[in-house]
Amino acid sequence: MICEAVGLAKKYIDNADNNNITIFGFRGYLFDVINAFNINENNDYLEQLRTKNNIEGFKYYQQGAKKGNIFSMRMLAQHYKDGKGCETDRAQTIYWLTQAAAYGSALAKKELVELKNLCNE
Repeated sequence: MICEAVGLAKKYIDNADNNNITIFGFRGYLFDVINAFNINENNDYLEQLRTKNNIEGFKYYQQGAKKGNIFSMRMLAQHYKDGKGCETDRAQTIYWLTQAAAYGSALAKKELVELKNLCNE
């Protein structure tokens, strides 16, 4: 049953790719299902799923952050911090956390303090 669902999900992804349709998050979910159920899958395919998911996520959060969405600002900062879908960039991490904090995000303020403490160690 699970393997059939994974097969259908792979067809869905191929169809989306062939038609340039963004399916943000779906690849990541499929990656997680494959891992959780120990489904035998090609490592290159799994890496491709994760990479495309990170790139789509980066673009998605970038759009939201530019529109003033606080959650997107925090997630974009996380992408910059971890290098998911982009190169790691400490300055951009701090910039987007600072923007989110300025919009009132207590979590972003906390993350900024943690980041600065980590850098001072």
